[in-house]
Amino acid sequence: MKVAVVYSGDSEARQRAAAGEPRYANVLGEFRRQGVEAVPVVYADEVADEVRRQLRKVAAAVVWVDPIHGGGETRSVLDPLLREAAAAGVFVSAHPDIILRLGTKQVLYDTRAMSWSSGDIRLYRSPDELRRGLAALSGPRVIKQNRGNGGNGTWRVEPAGGDRLRVLHARRGSREQEVSMDEFLAICASYGQVLDQPFVQPEPEGMVRCYMTHAEVVGFGHQHVTALTSAEPPTPQPRLYYPPDQPEFQAIGARLETEWLPRMQAALGVAADALPVIWDADFLPGPVLCEINVSCVSPFPDAALPKLVAATVARIAQR
Repeated sequence: MKVAVVYSGDSEARQRAAAGEPRYANVLGEFRRQGVEAVPVVYADEVADEVRRQLRKVAAAVVWVDPIHGGGETRSVLDPLLREAAAAGVFVSAHPDIILRLGTKQVLYDTRAMSWSSGDIRLYRSPDELRRGLAALSGPRVIKQNRGNGGNGTWRVEPAGGDRLRVLHARRGSREQEVSMDEFLAICASYGQVLDQPFVQPEPEGMVRCYMTHAEVVGFGHQHVTALTSAEPPTPQPRLYYPPDQPEFQAIGARLETEWLPRMQAALGVAADALPVIWDADFLPGPVLCEINVSCVSPFPDAALPKLVAATVARIAQR
């Protein structure tokens, strides 16, 4: 039994992995501690054929690759490769088809009838639909591209009079600016479909992140969010990590496992064992679902690691 730990990187990262200094050394070490051979596989589009050959030799691939990585690369080459591996019998987590159902911003729209939603979620599938939505703004909203990471393509937007908008990008270091509607539409032109949700002020409670292995809560994160909250770039706050039995997060964890997750699975048509071995859900005060992360969940609480590995081993045994 052999498992590939797949992550994005350049030639230098591949050299470090070959020299015994890979990323995700903790994951590789835990697989080995549980008696499973694990190997680092460093992905980039230019070495896709090499990665394909490596995946033919493993029983499972646990993947950490952002939807946008490597200075602008997308997963358009990687995802077909992973589908091919899965069709050949390799357990892939997260499978690209599950990412499309669960790990894009559309999940907020698809589950808007659930109690974790603000309910006022809109999906714009064309620039004309987005223009009409922006023209109807009466207060601050959050505009998100369907696939992104690190705040890329996430904006707080509010009317500034006439056809002007006051916007703030969630990317670190961004400053509030005033632009015309046409200028903002040009910014969004490459996003494809766009999600529109109410702006929820995250302070003082901050954001709670529930880390999951399949349908089980395996840890928590807590962070006082500063993105989208100030006209000036605020000081980013660290995320603190906790085990699954942390007392102050038991209510939200139990609600996720027993209420929200079964309803989400039914709405999306996703079985519990098809859920990734590591994923997370972010909640703002309310609680209101902010987003679900699937493609590259890292870092995560130490307590989640044995569960992640055990779940992967169990899935291999089932194949």
